[in-house]
Amino acid sequence: PERGLFILIFLFSLIFLSLIIFFFFHKTTKNDLENFASEIQNYKNLKLRGLMAIPSNLVSDEKLTLEFNLLRNKYEMMKKKYSSIDTLSMGMSNDYLLAIKNGSNLVRIGSKIFGKRT
Repeated sequence: PERGLFILIFLFSLIFLSLIIFFFFHKTTKNDLENFASEIQNYKNLKLRGLMAIPSNLVSDEKLTLEFNLLRNKYEMMKKKYSSIDTLSMGMSNDYLLAIKNGSNLVRIGSKIFGKRT
């Protein structure tokens, strides 16, 4: 059981790391995303549920909206191809309202609830 849990955590870590590389740095292409999603389909115990991004630390709502729209467009494209995709996670405590306005259906607002880390 411990080995299985380790492997599961390792696989989730790899998926999370890959998504960070793809979306946080905005260096992905449509083919990269499709190849990544297709590869996940080869693992019967993994299900691609959605896309997540940590937005840039931007002051301008206009620039942040452009980033949110980029991810929302990729989400819509992937949602048409993979029925398991149902989550678009973007937006954090400082920009969650803008993220929701731009299509996010999961926001991360820990510091709004628990306060800033010390």
